[in-house]
Amino acid sequence: MAREEQAAANPAAESKSELRLRLAAFRDGLSEEERLSRSKQAVAHMMDLTVYRQARSLLVYVSFRSEVQTRGLIQAALADGKVVLTPKVQRRPKGLLACRIRRFPEDLQPGAYGILEPAEDTSEVWPPQEIDLVIVPGLAFDRRGSRLGYGGGYYDRFLAGPASGAVAAGLAFAEQVVDTLPVDPLDRSLDLVVTDQGVLRVSDRSRRTSDRSRQE
Repeated sequence: MAREEQAAANPAAESKSELRLRLAAFRDGLSEEERLSRSKQAVAHMMDLTVYRQARSLLVYVSFRSEVQTRGLIQAALADGKVVLTPKVQRRPKGLLACRIRRFPEDLQPGAYGILEPAEDTSEVWPPQEIDLVIVPGLAFDRRGSRLGYGGGYYDRFLAGPASGAVAAGLAFAEQVVDTLPVDPLDRSLDLVVTDQGVLRVSDRSRRTSDRSRQE
């Protein structure tokens, strides 16, 4: 059973910008070998969750630079026959589109900020209200499920809209979990945070499957 991880630091006196700099430096400082090894551990914890196993559809970020690597997770979900969605940035109006992919990485191409996203000619936009699980990146997470992202607010808007019924999970290295984060009114809390050291459950939704899955 995955164990609840310990908070890595108390950032009470740190601003969001200071936290971003500190935790980005931590991630960037990991060796490639350690990053891949610990990413595999975090992904294994994610895939062991009932909410993941019974999800019919999931939106998962495509890892970039020093983020927890999601290649193995995406490939495994595709092999399991799940509907796998990856985010596509929409600039006007500002937001995220959840696009289905059937091959990885063949269905992707560099998009906004250089991050791989679904290619224009293969994009199949999926209804947000039909997503069971959303796996999000971040620079920091806290024990209440608050998340510190990269400042764009894309995931907060997405999770506050039609995708609000999905279970929202953060994926990170253990050191990225802190006691408390500064939050804004529009920040959307997550239901659980998964790291290489275990699972931090925040809400009861993290223990259940979606209504659609229960009905089948």
